[in-house]
Amino acid sequence: MTSDDEEDAVVLWNREESPQLVIVKDPTETSVNCNENLTLHQYPSSHSSWGINSQVWDGGLATLSYLLYSQHSFVRQWRNTLDDDPFILLDLGSGTGVVGVGAYVWLVPDGNMNVDTRPHVIVTDIPDALPLLTENCYLNQSNHHGYCEAMELEWKEDTESPHIYRFLETIPQKFPDIHRLLIVGSDVIYRPYLFRPLLCSIHQMFNYFSSSKAVHRMDVRCIIGAQSIRTHLNQFYDIAQGPEFGFKLRFLATMNTESLCATANTRNEVAYDTNISYTVYLPTSKNMNEMNASTTLVGKGIVHILELSL
Repeated sequence: MTSDDEEDAVVLWNREESPQLVIVKDPTETSVNCNENLTLHQYPSSHSSWGINSQVWDGGLATLSYLLYSQHSFVRQWRNTLDDDPFILLDLGSGTGVVGVGAYVWLVPDGNMNVDTRPHVIVTDIPDALPLLTENCYLNQSNHHGYCEAMELEWKEDTESPHIYRFLETIPQKFPDIHRLLIVGSDVIYRPYLFRPLLCSIHQMFNYFSSSKAVHRMDVRCIIGAQSIRTHLNQFYDIAQGPEFGFKLRFLATMNTESLCATANTRNEVAYDTNISYTVYLPTSKNMNEMNASTTLVGKGIVHILELSL
């Protein structure tokens, strides 16, 4: 981490040493009928591969909650037409996979009990993060059909990166009949030296699938979840909207996760030789304000949900 603010932003609950999180939905949320829990492994600080990509952050929980419960954006329409018009969810900087794998488990149409109806999910991160990310994909796939895969993807400071092109070419090969792509990223706005590589990569994705020269045209949308206490958010917004990239930014919702709690519970078998896991409650629709989304609300646990478009 690079500052005291960023250290505070990592974890809302005292859960960083837990090797396993069981993420639970509020039972009063009737709009999501899939009643399973999301189980994720993470690395405690004593683990040789511990890093910022091996823990569940509050921004990821907020972004996942927005995808599940939004009532006033295109997300609801995409969610409710999955049966007839499926889409690909591409998760950038996935870390533990809380957003992408969580969407694979829970993102089904409102009122639809057919749990086989899901987006096709690709979770991505740097090579060091892939073992844990792959493990969490497998951990949540046993009871489901559909597609959820971890793939390597490093952002490049080049809007015509051969590395990104090679990755993007695999998507229509895997899903030739799908023409909607939702790019998501949670807690990806945290270090200024990564702003341009991230924006270059997203810009290249839009151009590859939605430009007039695209071989495989897709309707591309992009949602970012950003913790409000990050000290360089305005710098990111200025770069994104500046002449180099020309993104349009629209703030979709404000999520408040500060009031949530976690309770320790014992399990007979969890990874990494410890018997402690935590139950974490996913933010509910009551924690979300879609009608008056604003960047002026700032504080620990406040997450801004925004859309980038060209």
